[in-house]
Amino acid sequence: QQQPSMRSVLVTGANRGIDLGLTRHLISDPSVAIVIATARNVESATELNNLKSPKLHIVKLEVVNENSIAYAVAKVSKIVGDKGLDVLINNAGISYYTPLHGDLPKSKMMEIFEVNSVSPMLIANKFYPLLKMASSKKGSAQIEMISSCLGSIRNSKSVPKDMHIAAYGMSKVCTSSL
Repeated sequence: QQQPSMRSVLVTGANRGIDLGLTRHLISDPSVAIVIATARNVESATELNNLKSPKLHIVKLEVVNENSIAYAVAKVSKIVGDKGLDVLINNAGISYYTPLHGDLPKSKMMEIFEVNSVSPMLIANKFYPLLKMASSKKGSAQIEMISSCLGSIRNSKSVPKDMHIAAYGMSKVCTSSL
């Protein structure tokens, strides 16, 4: 069996979608020793809980709650120990159907921005010491901030004209493809 090159990977929002798929892939990857999958509500994350692997650890994380982030950091610290965290994949996100026709409430916009834009930075900041620990042992650690083609400035011409995902796109903007 191949020796793990990435000792530990944490995936935010792993209860569904892309992150659940990433988690499935990571637990089957022999180069990964520890997979930490987070979910806002662990009990109702049926598909995630159905994944069976000795390398999988499921941790509760409400990405907009600083107490929940601190709790998750403490749990992950116990899981990875003094080896630290090698990779943080920040992709948890939300979207609402929000057409621009006069009924888009500020509260929905702020919720989308808080989850998709602010929380990834909070999480990266709070997990930084564990990433730094891994970096000092192995020479590197990574933070992956996942964006979306719906937030791409280059692809903005292909966004539907009714802008039903405008708030989501704005919260996931990426300019690296320009």
